[in-house]
Amino acid sequence: MDIEQYAEVVKQMVDDDKDRDTMYAKIDDAVASRFEPSAEVKNLPWVKNRHYGMTNVADARNTGSRTFSTLLPQIDIAPLRDDDQEYQRTEMAEQI
Repeated sequence: MDIEQYAEVVKQMVDDDKDRDTMYAKIDDAVASRFEPSAEVKNLPWVKNRHYGMTNVADARNTGSRTFSTLLPQIDIAPLRDDDQEYQRTEMAEQI
């Protein structure tokens, strides 16, 4: 393959991931509270030019991180032989 073929493969990979990358960018903006309020919101007398950011997205993301970080992985080990001692060994290894 020459360089143009590699460049086309890379371009295709970037194009294939564009939707995912756009979604991640939107999530990042929401978590960082980067947004522009609509004109109707800006015209409210108690808002004016103040920035009001909601933390709901960041709270949801952080809750998920905290939840998954407390869960231990489930490990399944297949016995190598068909005898009781081997089954006991694998059961013990799975619980460690």
